[in-house]
Amino acid sequence: MSRSSLRFTKCFLILACGLLFSACGGEGESGPITSNATGILIESPVEGDSTYYSATTLIGRVWREDGGYPSGNVTWSNGGNSGSTGLVIGSCLPTCIGHFETEVPLSVGSNRITATYDGARDSVTIVRLPDLIVSGRVALPGGAGVIDIRVTARTG
Repeated sequence: MSRSSLRFTKCFLILACGLLFSACGGEGESGPITSNATGILIESPVEGDSTYYSATTLIGRVWREDGGYPSGNVTWSNGGNSGSTGLVIGSCLPTCIGHFETEVPLSVGSNRITATYDGARDSVTIVRLPDLIVSGRVALPGGAGVIDIRVTARTG
């Protein structure tokens, strides 16, 4: 086999292996995010969570259609409240991922939180539980007086 023929064979094998391995990656559920569209994913809180706290930490990630560095802000809304937060760039293999984290105030009851990035949106509904409040009056023996009692309990 001639030297140029051997060189051609090596190049062909390297290219064939590269195509073979690149065709297998990036599309599994546990693999990295690959997409043909800009996207956003809320990682926390999860749908159906409940809390006694007056705010929750909204955590998620974003990616761009072209796979480049995400830039700008993620905006969020929850009822009458809204805000925005910046991005921190994470990994760039095979797509650059931006991470975000911010506090979102909650009202008692159902809270639908929507996060938006560059036209993409994701939503989650969580419930803020009310404080347990017990109040009443206790009459002291022998008519010595009445005491007002209020007990507030919060778990979480």
